[in-house]
Amino acid sequence: MTSIIFRGDYLATGRDCFISFYNRLKKCYDNESSTSITEEEKIVVTYEPFWAHYKQELGHYFRYLYRMFKYLNESFVDEEQKKLYASIIRAQLSDMETALLFYNCLSAQGHQKFKPLVEKYCLFDNLPHELLFNTGHIELYNESAFQT
Repeated sequence: MTSIIFRGDYLATGRDCFISFYNRLKKCYDNESSTSITEEEKIVVTYEPFWAHYKQELGHYFRYLYRMFKYLNESFVDEEQKKLYASIIRAQLSDMETALLFYNCLSAQGHQKFKPLVEKYCLFDNLPHELLFNTGHIELYNESAFQT
C-alpha cells in the first residue's frame, strides 16, 4: 500500500494519496496567474512542476494504466469485448484517480499516447465534472471520452 507524507505531519495512505495529489495539483492550477495563455497551456504549465515533484509516486501508476489500455486496444477480441474490459478497468478507478488521469492526459506525459485511448474507451464516463478545475476543460477532449 502506498504511503506518502506530505509537508507537515499528514500521512496519506492507499487511495487517500490521490486526494492529496489532486489537491496539490489544484492548488498549483489556482496559483497560476498568467493571463496571456490558453486553458490548455495553463494546465501544461501547472502540471509540469507537479509531475516533476511527484512522478516517483505517480509514474508507475499511470504507466500501468496506459499499458492495460494499450494491451486491450491491441488485443484480438472484438470491439464489444474491448468495451466490456475497459469498463471493468474504469470501475476500479476512484473519482480522484480519474481526475488526475484527466489532467495527466492533457500534459506532455499522456497527450500523445494515452489521451487517444482514454477517448476511445470512454474513461471519463463517470468523472464528476465538479472535480474539473474549470468546466470548460471538458472541451479539451473528444465527446467520446465521456460517453459509453
